[in-house]
Amino acid sequence: MGIHPGELAVFRFIGILVLTIPLVIRNGSNPFGPPELRHFLLLRGIAGATSLFLRFSAFRYLPIADASVIIFSVPVFVSLFACIFLKEPCGVFQTITVLLTMLGLSLTTKLPIIFGSDGDININSQYVNASIPSLLVNMTVASDSRQELLANQKLHHIYGVLSALTSTIFASSVFIFIRKAKGAHHSVIMFNFGWVAIVETVIITALMDGFSSPKTGTEWLLIILLGIFSFCGQILLTRSLQLEQAGPVAVVRAATDIALAFVWQLWLFHDVPDMWSIAGALLVTTCIIITSVRKWVMTQPEHSRIKSKCYFMIQ
Repeated sequence: MGIHPGELAVFRFIGILVLTIPLVIRNGSNPFGPPELRHFLLLRGIAGATSLFLRFSAFRYLPIADASVIIFSVPVFVSLFACIFLKEPCGVFQTITVLLTMLGLSLTTKLPIIFGSDGDININSQYVNASIPSLLVNMTVASDSRQELLANQKLHHIYGVLSALTSTIFASSVFIFIRKAKGAHHSVIMFNFGWVAIVETVIITALMDGFSSPKTGTEWLLIILLGIFSFCGQILLTRSLQLEQAGPVAVVRAATDIALAFVWQLWLFHDVPDMWSIAGALLVTTCIIITSVRKWVMTQPEHSRIKSKCYFMIQ
């Protein structure tokens, strides 16, 4: 699909809002929520819309698996934010987990400080020094074009990485805002998310001149499915965060999303991730699982054998 990421985000939020309205009417409560929670509902909408816009941008410029590993490292950052804003326990072990996650992200994003700045495409200087003048001119032009293409690829990669990382920060804050607003009905949270997100993404997309009409029936079908699946995913996420702590919910979601991202990339696009992407994904997934285990250990009774044996995890 050649549709701008901002326009895709708008369609997604329209689907969420339209399908949420009947739930709000059925619930019968104020659609804008209790007065004391409205600022959290507003912040949840802004953070969610910004996160999704940046996520779609990341998927446009990075392979699905690479973007997903960055975006769905959310649980580690959710736990960090929960320590700061929700006063959930935090310690040395969790700090180490965050650092390992950052290392995994560095492998996946292939930071120049680790992999160098030359890239994978090298121009062979022997062809530039060829003895046939006509070939020399042609090869020089081809070399310039290739260098320009490589520069554009690097620029797109940097833009994709920055979009994914920033999306992760905003997505992590969403979990905190939903936990803060858990006193509101889940349909009210969804309703406010929908209208705030539509306003924000319409403005951003219009400023970027990103609106264009879908051209085929397949594109319209995919857009409709995007709205339906977005509604289902958001209502399940909102409900789960009302019933469970932010950390475990983020862990289960992220581990599933990363695994599926690699499956979709291989199956649908036949794009095989390189060893660095796989290594980074394994490291990030391991940290996500460790974060989940830590949360589980913390819920055990004070004098349980499990908690005593794994005491180092809650330090």
